[in-house]
Order: sequence, then C-alpha cells, then structure tokens
Amino acid sequence: MTQDIDAIISELIAIDPDLRTYEEQLRSAVATLAKERPHAEPDTVFVAALRQRLQEQATQRMEQQGFSSLFSPLLTMKYIYALAGAVAGIALTAPGMYFALRDGSPVPLPTQQYALRAQPEDDQREPEAFGSLSVRMQEDSNAAEVLGLGGGSPDSKAFPMPPSMHTPSVQYDFLRTQLDLPEDTVDVLRRMPLVAEGAVHDMDLIDLSSFRDSYVSNFSLTQEAEQGYIVQVNARDGTVSIYRNMEQWPDLLYDCEGPECERMVAIDSDDLPTDNELLAIADAFILKHGINLQGYGEPFVLDDWRNQPHPEGSLPAAPPELQVLYPMQIDGLPVYEQSGQLAGMAVSVDVRTETVSGVWNIMNQSFQRSAYPAITEPDAVFDYIQAYEMPAVPMYIPFDSKEEVSEEPVVHISLGVPEYAYIRYHQFDGTEQRELFVPGFIFPIVESDGAPSYFHHKAIAVPLAESLLE
Repeated sequence: MTQDIDAIISELIAIDPDLRTYEEQLRSAVATLAKERPHAEPDTVFVAALRQRLQEQATQRMEQQGFSSLFSPLLTMKYIYALAGAVAGIALTAPGMYFALRDGSPVPLPTQQYALRAQPEDDQREPEAFGSLSVRMQEDSNAAEVLGLGGGSPDSKAFPMPPSMHTPSVQYDFLRTQLDLPEDTVDVLRRMPLVAEGAVHDMDLIDLSSFRDSYVSNFSLTQEAEQGYIVQVNARDGTVSIYRNMEQWPDLLYDCEGPECERMVAIDSDDLPTDNELLAIADAFILKHGINLQGYGEPFVLDDWRNQPHPEGSLPAAPPELQVLYPMQIDGLPVYEQSGQLAGMAVSVDVRTETVSGVWNIMNQSFQRSAYPAITEPDAVFDYIQAYEMPAVPMYIPFDSKEEVSEEPVVHISLGVPEYAYIRYHQFDGTEQRELFVPGFIFPIVESDGAPSYFHHKAIAVPLAESLLE
C-alpha cells in the first residue's frame, strides 16, 4: 500500500462505519496486514480479510480462555474493550492484548497471540515414565529439620540444643490391621506445568523476538488501587500466588509510639474471628476473583498456632493472621504432604482488618500418570513405620533444675486406622524439579504419650511405590 495508515483507516471506516469504534486498535491490525499485502487497496475484499483475521483471533483467544478456567480470570479482568459486533476480536487481539493503566489508556503488552493452557488431564504414559523415584526427594517445608513447631518453624540446625534439652526416642504402637494393597502396580501422577503458546516481541527496550524459542514463564499483575494485590503467575510450576501490594495497604503501626503500640500488636484470642467468619471471608474473596475450586474439598481453619510453645498456665499468643485451607483432592482422594499434613490451597486472613492478606498454592491440576511397581506385602508397610524417623521433638528440662537425667525420654506414638490417599513429593534429579503424587496410606497419630504440649505431628505417610520404601 502506498497510502499512509490514517488514509487507509478513513477509507475502511467509509466502507464499514462500525469500525470507527475501534479506530485506535485498527491501526496496528492494518499495519500488520499491510506488510503481508503491500499492494492491496482498502476495498471490501480488504475489509473482509481484516474482519476474518480479527474474528479468528477473537475466537482463538476465547477458546484459550475456556480451555483453562483456572487462568481465565487473570486474562480477562483488565480488558478495557468488550466484545461487540463482527469485529469484536479487535478488543482482544488486534494484534495483541490490551490492559488498562491507572489513567485508563490502553497500552499493548509485549505479546501477540500469547496464552497459557493447561495440558489435558489423565495423560497415561508408559510404565515408569518419570524415571527412578529413588532420586533425591525434597522434604516438604524441610519437615525433617524443623523442631515440630508448625508452619514457618525455624530450622533445627539454627538452634544448638543446650544441655537442658533432650531429643527423645520414639516408639510406635499400632495394630497390624488388614491393608487393601494393590496387586502389582500403582499409578504415580506428575503435575504438569502450563503450556505457554505464542511469541513475545514488540518491546521498545529490546528486540525480544531475537531470543528464539522463548516464552513467558513467569509474570505478575500489580493492582494499583486501595487495598490492592499482586498476582504472581508461575507457568513452569503451574501455580498462582496472591499477596498484598503493601504500597496500597495502611501500616497500622507506622506512626505508633508507646504503650498504645503494644496494645495494637497484641491480639486477644477472645477477639479472633470465629471459624465461620473466617470461612466467609475466604469464600467471598475466592468468589470475587473467580478462583477455580475444582479439585479442592471443604475448607477449614488451621489451628496449629494453639500448639505453639507458651509459658505454663497461659494461652499461646494469638497470631495476626489465620489460614483457611482448601484441601486438595485427586480422584476424590485427599492429598497429604510427606509430613502427614493435608496439602491444599491456603487463604490467609488478617484478623485485625478481617481481610484476605494472601492466597497460596493455587495449582493447575493437570497430570500425567505412569505405573510403578507397588508394595504388595503388609509387612513392608509396618516395617517402614517402625523405622520412621519422626522430626526432632525437643524435650524441655527447666534450666534451674538440679535433677540429673539418667535416661533419655521416650515418646510413645499410637497410630489409628490408616486412610488411603495421595502423598505429594518434590523430586529433583539435578536438572529438573518434578512434583509427583504417589498413592499411599496415612496413619493418623491418635495419641502421643510423653510428647510436649506443642507437638503437632498429625500423621505418618507411607507411600506404596516400591522404590520409595527401599
């Protein structure tokens, strides 16, 4: 085309007046089409080609959104143009996706035809497709190293044990009940990342297209509004995290001095929101932001804070935040961490403001499956329990005690009837980290005689993949 873009736009609008609504977006689309057809004139054929291009892009974008309902809210919440008429696709992809800044002006992201897709579920692979399960497995939350103080506990290596603290030996008491074991194999599941589709380019600072075979693996959205949030998307892990944009939240203690500050910091356990109130706050946030609850069970409030160390005769200090857990489920079965804790999506609620402070472990639940040799003899399960090393549980002896301890203390752990479930493992083979889910038994701890009051371990997880018990 020999005419400039403005002249072409004017002629297109003369042919189809409805295009005037999308004049600004048309400029990019026309420029792209003009490069492909430099000698074309803006006639009805050209308009038809333009319509077809835009409509195809809109249809593809909507299919991409519908393919993974987990991420469609993230892709749609800031569109500043709505679908309307035959050229509705301009609003979404002409040629890129447009977001609104604070002043409301549309600014194109450095992307064209870019999307995140969840891979198809129940992708059955050949046996032992994920390699050896015996390669290094990372303990969840460093469970083997913590002191048994609950989430966020310090690493035991950071605290040398003084002479007045003793690590007990642990004895397990359980009934050798009938176990429904697999005949020969179990299906191990590998959670898949999101698939990034499309190229990234058109950025003034750098020619991103020069980096071939690249894709966006992580990105974040920052909400520039009062009490706004930051949304962090990790495509490689298939996870989303939400946390406060602290620039948009008031700091209650910023200008506070004196005894009043202490009163503001201290939280009376009697003033904590009820469980029903916490659940309502979490549910409302999830509903507002379209977070997909498929693959999660009924939520409940975590109360591990009540097991924190505290002076005798007093109650534990109430935390500034409480967590609502939406337990993860696969094939209708619960999912546990290796430590015996339920896995799932956690919503943190600020108990002072009764607002959500963060959401963690929003996960894409798309899996590959592969059969692995299974444990078929009950004795192997019970032998594993007998040899199980409980995370360190320090036993406190008062510092002013003159009593000599002749024997190390013993903790007797009584186990209940096991539950069949999935156990989550984080596997690292030196180059790649994989998240695997292995069928197994969860033996609940029903009594812990001799353990300190803050002992929080709730269960022992026994995997049924043979190589994990060797």
